[in-house]
Amino acid sequence: MKTDLEIARSVPMRDIGEIAAQLGLGEDVLYRYGKFKAKLPLSLIDMEKVKSGNSSL
Repeated sequence: MKTDLEIARSVPMRDIGEIAAQLGLGEDVLYRYGKFKAKLPLSLIDMEKVKSGNSSL
């Protein structure tokens, strides 16, 4: 069984903007830390889903 690190190294890294776009998030909500990392504002958390335990998108 592969370790987490081996799995992470086995795939090419993608720009965080591409991933955000797939999730329907614009560049204006990203707090970028380089090309591959970003933070998101807490306002994007749907508290109703958190309370209900529904983790699906």
